[in-house]
Amino acid sequence: MKINLFILIIFTIFISCGNDNTKNKENISKTNEVTKLAAEKAAEAKRLAEKKAAEAKRLAEKKAAEAKRLAAEKAAEAERLANQDKSKEEGEYKDGEKDGLWTYYNKMGFKEKEITYDLGKELKQILYNQAGVKEKEITYEEGEDEMHTLFNENGTKAKEGKIVDGKEEGVWTTFDDQGQKTEETTFKEGKEDGLYSLWYENGLKKAEGPNKGKCRVGIWTWWYESGEKWKEGNYSENGCSNRDGTWTVWKKSGKKLEETMYTDGNFESRQKY
Repeated sequence: MKINLFILIIFTIFISCGNDNTKNKENISKTNEVTKLAAEKAAEAKRLAEKKAAEAKRLAEKKAAEAKRLAAEKAAEAERLANQDKSKEEGEYKDGEKDGLWTYYNKMGFKEKEITYDLGKELKQILYNQAGVKEKEITYEEGEDEMHTLFNENGTKAKEGKIVDGKEEGVWTTFDDQGQKTEETTFKEGKEDGLYSLWYENGLKKAEGPNKGKCRVGIWTWWYESGEKWKEGNYSENGCSNRDGTWTVWKKSGKKLEETMYTDGNFESRQKY
């Protein structure tokens, strides 16, 4: 009886061990399967990423090549247009002579100048810069006299005066970019010779006196920006811009502030009030 019980116990233990081994084998098998699937999934993801990167690189190279081709075509077209002579002139003839307004264009096709004729004789000429903005206007008067007007980039008048025999003559006026007069200079045969005047931005006169070349001579007067006389004195005819005689300074109220005496540029004395 005892022997049979012992055999039964041993058999039960053997059966139990066999079942545990089977379960362990099944668990190992499942773990291997999961690992295999994860590896396959990772490999597929890597393959898709590499494929996507290769496609992106191909598209980028294609786009760069297309941009380069278009740039080359554009440059070639620009060069063709630049080399194409578009210069021309438009106007009418009368009795075989140019008459009225004639317009001239440069090789690029931009307006270069306009000339008004009277049976072949030039009356007026307007010159333009490459941006098509009026740069200079010349009106032809009797003989060799020419009235020249120069313009700012915004189209307002910059400077105006007469040219005789190719040199400045008479009063030349300068303007700021708002069209406000800033100075007047008198010329004789291309050199400053005569009255010179300056203005403030508010339009009131700032200073005035005669010049000889680049030197001040004679009586010069200055004014405050509000219009009251500020100072006045004489420059000697000897040397260049040498103060000479009595120089007077006034307050805005009109009362005398001081008087200074000079001799050919040398200080002599000063009287304050």
